[in-house]
Amino acid sequence: MTSSRSPAARGRSPRHRGHALLRMAGRNRTVLVAVAGVLLTIVAVRWLVPDQDLRRAAEWIRQNWLSATGVTILISVLTVIAPIYNDRRRMVADRRQAVLAEDRQRVVLLRRHCRVDDAGRLPTLAALSDPIMLGVHPAATISSPAPAPLDLPAAVPVYIPRDLDARLDAALAGGGLVLLVGDSTAGKSRAGYEAMRRLPGDRHLLVPYERDSLRQLLDEGLEFRDTIVWLDDLERFLGPGGLDTALLHRIVGDGTRRVVLLATMRASESTARFAGHDGKGHPGDRNLLRAERDLLDQATRLDLPRRFSRAECDRAQERDWDPRIAEALAHSGQYGLAEYIAAAPVLWRRWQDAQAVDNPDRLRVGAAIVAAALDCRRAGLRRPVPRTLVRMVADIYLDRRIVARVDEQLFDEGLAWAAETVQATSALLTLQADEIEVFDYLLDTLQAESADRPVPEPLWAHLVGSLNPADAWSVGIACYWAGRLEYAEQAFQCGLRAEERGIVAQAAVGLGELAFLLDQFEEARRWFGRAANVEATLGDAGVRRTALQQRQELVESERWYRHVAGVSPMVPQTGHWPGADEPAGHLVIGHEQVTLHYDGHRYRQVTRRELLNNSPEAIHRYPIRVAVDRFPDDPDRSRRHYGAHPLDVAHLRLRAWSDGREMDWEVKHDLPAFKEIWLLFSRGGESFALPPGGTGEILYEYEVSADQWGPWSQRPIRIPTMRLSLEFRFPEALRPSLTGAETSLVAVSAPLRVRRRTEDDQTIFSWHVEDPPLNARYRFEWTFNPNDSSIPGSDPISGGRSPGPA
Repeated sequence: MTSSRSPAARGRSPRHRGHALLRMAGRNRTVLVAVAGVLLTIVAVRWLVPDQDLRRAAEWIRQNWLSATGVTILISVLTVIAPIYNDRRRMVADRRQAVLAEDRQRVVLLRRHCRVDDAGRLPTLAALSDPIMLGVHPAATISSPAPAPLDLPAAVPVYIPRDLDARLDAALAGGGLVLLVGDSTAGKSRAGYEAMRRLPGDRHLLVPYERDSLRQLLDEGLEFRDTIVWLDDLERFLGPGGLDTALLHRIVGDGTRRVVLLATMRASESTARFAGHDGKGHPGDRNLLRAERDLLDQATRLDLPRRFSRAECDRAQERDWDPRIAEALAHSGQYGLAEYIAAAPVLWRRWQDAQAVDNPDRLRVGAAIVAAALDCRRAGLRRPVPRTLVRMVADIYLDRRIVARVDEQLFDEGLAWAAETVQATSALLTLQADEIEVFDYLLDTLQAESADRPVPEPLWAHLVGSLNPADAWSVGIACYWAGRLEYAEQAFQCGLRAEERGIVAQAAVGLGELAFLLDQFEEARRWFGRAANVEATLGDAGVRRTALQQRQELVESERWYRHVAGVSPMVPQTGHWPGADEPAGHLVIGHEQVTLHYDGHRYRQVTRRELLNNSPEAIHRYPIRVAVDRFPDDPDRSRRHYGAHPLDVAHLRLRAWSDGREMDWEVKHDLPAFKEIWLLFSRGGESFALPPGGTGEILYEYEVSADQWGPWSQRPIRIPTMRLSLEFRFPEALRPSLTGAETSLVAVSAPLRVRRRTEDDQTIFSWHVEDPPLNARYRFEWTFNPNDSSIPGSDPISGGRSPGPA
């Protein structure tokens, strides 16, 4: 066999050729590694291949590969392979670094938004060992609670299985949102904690910090799997940026991820969202709590009573070797077991007793601090109360003589007293950095036992003046229901200044609802339009600083409404909490009867009100409003219509009587579609004012043409009313139909049960309500469908909410 080596190659010895190969390979470590790999392969082959075959292979390699041409080919191959190998190695390293960086970012994200373990990971359910961390109220600490060891901290008693445990387990197995509802200290958090301990221990636990934490985690790309999301006090996670139906579906997915949201909610919070709810919506419903109700409708709800059932008490008897259980059983006739174990009744008495005037200043200041924090919560603040705010308003609850002595040291001493634990369990309040969290049992009990005690005037002013836009909606709602419409307006204006589009939308809706209540229908539509077009509202700095345009024109009548409704102070402060010792005086409507007659051309409204003057002042005048909107779904058309055909006071044919004596009246505001008129308890210089403690009746009537009225009517409750009755009378030939709904802010817009009867060629619709809430609004709409085509019918009001005359 002839050699193919070149002459130059033939002139070199094999040893020199090997050294040259090593020198070239040393220029590239990767090549060297490759050569080493080849040599190792040769060694392996030496041991595996028979000698005869190996000699033949070696001779072939010597003749072909160790020639100059072979070496060149080998180096060329290695030169091509080396960059590929390096690139692949860099890709693997970069991928590893990216994974590590992503992992570090995930840890930072989790630490920012939820509880994590020491490694920055979500803890597993198997690691659950501290129920207090999840919101369970602590009990008295004992070193050895039982003959048998308990797998619980000493500050928590042995668990008494609840009747709903099996249903709770089944609900968790079903996934989605599971909600435990009950009074404070009913045992909701403990039942939820124990249910999680019964789940597989490898599932993860996610406890978010803030309302928007879950949304932030998802927006950052985190996907939940095999996770329990714990939401103690669910209301803290509702609202703009918080949990809603869409976010719930994003978290849970199609059910294959095994994600469950387990939440608790106090019964009072649930009641506030479902008052009057019959499960039926209304196409004109604009209130923003509907989103929260829609979410709660998606939940599997389990109610947990505060008092233990007979079966639960029997199970507690079996565990009375825990002295805390034994003591609670001794008081089970008066208190719930969890309620007593958490020292809740003791804390309530501690706060009440501290208000005594002969107590040391430290206790009275502490009691005032607790009262201030409680009233901030009653005024709509859902989060812990800032310490600075409590410091500003605590003086409201103190005698002036003590206020002069309250310095920072005395305030801190009172705060420390209020934060002391009782029976080694709970305290009146807890301190969290610069915020104060009040014991929710006190809040529930106060609302139940002192519902008539108003939030003091200065607290509203301080709270709204220092408001965070994120709290604007909840505080604005509380102002609305308390009759503090001026503060509600300020709160919603604060919400307009937020950067969160959901907060701005809610604020605009709130201002629209206020305008509706004040019979400013055109302005209400304008604000509802801004709520629907949030992006434009966010970009209009002028709009975000706008107040209700007609607000100043109604200042006098609004002040009158607040005064006679008992929502503003009637007497100066006398050294005790406003309303604590005597009820605020106010005017009461015993029975209001409204009858609306329609003859095919004109509407005539007759209103009769029975009045009881519980205020300390005589009533000399009474405001009424006539507000119309012929085309509520077409603002431009309505504006043009009233510009060309304004409502004329002379055409109202207004007449009024007080106990049969005709009353004078005066027009306060005269706009094309709105009139504010004051009825005067006088006639021709003779006064017959309603005296303090007196009763009387006013009756007034007016007429409006069908072209100006429109097929709707609205009745707002501006004064405490015991009974409201409405009747609508239409010609039977018009074949009328009528619907009614409550349209108050945060109330569910649900159909009202209207009765219908026929009498003397008239179709009569009637409806009544007992004790309607202050500032509730009731709307009625009707249509006509006559058989005779010569009689004009009417078009139904489409879609949007329809206002109506007061």
